[in-house]
Amino acid sequence: MIQTKNLPIELQEDFKLITFGNNYHLIGSASINSITYSSDYDLNEKIIVTDKQLKDHINLIKKHKNIWLVDFHNTKEYIQINTIANINGVLTDINNTIFHSKQPTKRQKDILLKKDIHELISNKNYFKAIKRMYSLISLNPRKNKIMINYLTEFLNSNIGLLSSIINQLNIIKNFSKIANEPKLIFDNLEISKLKLNKVYVVKIEDELFKMFNMKSIDKLITILGKKLQDYTYDFININKKLFKI
Repeated sequence: MIQTKNLPIELQEDFKLITFGNNYHLIGSASINSITYSSDYDLNEKIIVTDKQLKDHINLIKKHKNIWLVDFHNTKEYIQINTIANINGVLTDINNTIFHSKQPTKRQKDILLKKDIHELISNKNYFKAIKRMYSLISLNPRKNKIMINYLTEFLNSNIGLLSSIINQLNIIKNFSKIANEPKLIFDNLEISKLKLNKVYVVKIEDELFKMFNMKSIDKLITILGKKLQDYTYDFININKKLFKI
């Protein structure tokens, strides 16, 4: 697992800004050193937070120059704070979930993940279903070592790169709604365009490279998203017996 202390200082500082205590944990694909592609950082912590503390915390984030609040949710079970940060010129999702009560048990996670997988497949969100499947089998790493290695290879493949480009485009799109930073947006579009040149497992038409602008971003995300889901659907179909779905 990746240690937060080994991440860039700017990223560590943003973690400290959006968390309440020092006992937070990095979760998800960004926490796994064997996973190459990730465009967001998800944090978890368990701490009691008052309404005043939450209000002061949100106001502190809003005042910061290099991090922008996207939204936050305050429920009986948890508080979730979603932000976009400028990490050395790259727009990055950083999200924190603060649990008021105990987090789900391993058994509860198993049930929830299986339910998620079936719902995602029903909704034709095949790539996200694969990521949930990875989380599911990672609950028992010794038992599922071969399967974990197989899915790691898929997530680190060229199709994983395509997914990270789509995620980055969505971050840029969301960022454009909350901040007036045209140069930062332009630079991140150019970074994403450069990465798309490395995608070869699906056909990338020349016209798509002309769509890296805010006017065409929705259409570009839709086109690339369909290529991602179609490829992943074929991957799942080939491995139906292995995945037991």
